[in-house]
Amino acid sequence: VSGELSAHVTLGEFINELPQTIKKSRSVLNRGAIDDDVSALFRRLDLREEDWKPYALFEPSKLYTRNLVATDVHADIDVLECGKGESHPRSSL
Repeated sequence: VSGELSAHVTLGEFINELPQTIKKSRSVLNRGAIDDDVSALFRRLDLREEDWKPYALFEPSKLYTRNLVATDVHADIDVLECGKGESHPRSSL
C-alpha cells in the first residue's frame, strides 16, 4: 500500500488526502480491507487533542452530540461525543 511508508499526517492533511484516497480506492477489489489505501491513511493520522477539541461541543441534554469537522461528496468527518457512561450505536465502526 502506497501510504504505509509515509509519515504521519495532521488532521488538515488527512482531510485534504481523504477524498482522493477514497476515489482511488473505489476501483480496488479489496476496499475496506485492513491493507487498503483508506485504512493506511487512517493509520497515518496523528490526531492530537488540539485538532479535535474545537469540534467537541457536547450538549448535556442529549444522549450524544455529533459535530461536523469536514465534508465532501465522498465522506463526512465528524466528532461524536457521548455522555458519561453512554455510547453511540455506531461508535465501534
